[in-house]
Amino acid sequence: MTVELMYKDKVMTRTVVDEVNKTVSFENFTDDNIRRMFGCKKTATYEDFERFLERRCFPRTRDNASDLLNTLGLTEYNPLEIVKKTSGKMAHDTLWVRFS
Repeated sequence: MTVELMYKDKVMTRTVVDEVNKTVSFENFTDDNIRRMFGCKKTATYEDFERFLERRCFPRTRDNASDLLNTLGLTEYNPLEIVKKTSGKMAHDTLWVRFS
């Protein structure tokens, strides 16, 4: 799976994720660490990718989390599935996530 962190319409980081072998490789297209999927890291683990996804979601402990999951058509809190549905959009920034 290829996952791109976007800033407006520009690719900031392109990441290839192998979900079977739990590996991640990526390329940055910006020098701005804040707009990079893994900040200043030169390499990333699958766990780093999972943490990135979770940061692009509403908190697991949010009071109305089950209502939000219902709205998204999900039955459990799964950051990958949430970000696929929401594009990882947050109210406070213009970064978003594209899957291909």
